[in-house]
Amino acid sequence: MNNEIISPIFSEKNYQGKDIILEGVRIPLRGQYSLDLLDKFSNNSRRVIKLERPDLNIEYRELIKNDLDLLRNMWFDPNDETFPRDLSSHIGFVLLKDEKVVGGIILKPIGDVLFMHQLVAGEEGKKIKASTLLVWHAARMLTRKKWHSIDVGVSYNPARYNFFRHFAVEEYPIILKKPFYTPIIRFSPFKSFRDIEDSESKKPHKWLDPNTPYTFVPRGSYAISTLLKYLKIGKGDKVGVIKTFDTAFVSGCVAQAVENVGATCVVNQGESLPECKAVLLIHEFGIPISQDNELVMVARDLGLKIIEDCAWREDKVFHFSDYSIFSSQKIYDMNYGGLIIGASIPSEELWGYGAYDFVKAKRFKKDLQNQCVNVESRINNWTQFHDYVCAEGWTTYEGKDVEGFIKNKKWAPTVYMIDFGAGNFEDGDKIVDELIERLEQFGIQSGKYHPSAVLYVPIHDNMSSEDVRYMFAVIRGYFNSCNAYVSS
Repeated sequence: MNNEIISPIFSEKNYQGKDIILEGVRIPLRGQYSLDLLDKFSNNSRRVIKLERPDLNIEYRELIKNDLDLLRNMWFDPNDETFPRDLSSHIGFVLLKDEKVVGGIILKPIGDVLFMHQLVAGEEGKKIKASTLLVWHAARMLTRKKWHSIDVGVSYNPARYNFFRHFAVEEYPIILKKPFYTPIIRFSPFKSFRDIEDSESKKPHKWLDPNTPYTFVPRGSYAISTLLKYLKIGKGDKVGVIKTFDTAFVSGCVAQAVENVGATCVVNQGESLPECKAVLLIHEFGIPISQDNELVMVARDLGLKIIEDCAWREDKVFHFSDYSIFSSQKIYDMNYGGLIIGASIPSEELWGYGAYDFVKAKRFKKDLQNQCVNVESRINNWTQFHDYVCAEGWTTYEGKDVEGFIKNKKWAPTVYMIDFGAGNFEDGDKIVDELIERLEQFGIQSGKYHPSAVLYVPIHDNMSSEDVRYMFAVIRGYFNSCNAYVSS
């Protein structure tokens, strides 16, 4: 996060606005609403549309390049740099009265959505409500074709906002500009320090079972390298890595922890498991590895030491694992702390590994005592964001059926993953890279799951429903062309 987020400096000469969430308008072209769109428009719009009489002598045709200069001269800002100069990436329709173009609608395809780039009406067009007629014509001509929806858009201009509302078959949250004071939404649920309750009578946290050996480390990222050193795994050794998703990607903190002891990762390679000293099972973002994963069974049959990386979870998945690793800062409202369960490593040895902090170790039990995941809240947040994504026609990452986990009401992942490499997006990698930059500007941590064009964003129980709405609104604002408009 940059310093402008923490301590912004007021510098604008004129009020800019557009920095608060507003509801955008969308016309679905698929599904149940697409069959009776006219009934979903406002009464005023329906009256205008039903006045389409033969004696008006109007007709429609598809937009051609020669129409663009005519429409530009009708546009409220003829110098608008976002107004297209050709039709290489736009489609549309024009309305003619007495064989003369009096208005037009220009649509820009992005993915499966048609964004209303410009809606133009000249003086003659305004007399017959050409703008309303053009929106209706585009909707009826394109419904139940290959497109998901027409994005009518959003406006912070009162007149245009009220006009757009006439077509509000569906709505979505959107924000265009960064607020002066931004929230901070991290992958970690940590937001602020809690008061410590000094009570020895309370039941200890479930991670701290007195009958099970465990070791505290200052941060979860130290747990892997510390445990590998404890197991005498070092230079030239191989560590098998089995992950939730069948990709070669390993997060930087895991790869670095293995490299720090001189070992190398062998990812999802069953033929190399006999050469490994141990196997690391990574439940990516808390999404569990399948119970019947063949590689896990092979590792177990080989008698390898099995280490579960549960950093994004509150519990382990496999009862037979030898060790499990947890990270309180990734799952609780804490800013430090990790645990190795299954080994009790002396403090002197931890000091030698560079992983001992007696101050944190002393207070960890008290900080951890009242911590637990509010599963219902996390599920509600995930479902809310999922509903926004599905309404857009976007694709959640297809590696796992996360919806199936959600339905049992017992568990939810710690992130939401959107696959911009799916659908009709031309450059998913570019979209994800630019979204990560935009989200950071708005105070939101995010990441890219390699090698796919997958964006992942935080979902945890310390987020409010409004946090979830804001996060989606920031993503949605990236796609609206008015985000790039600068008045001349």
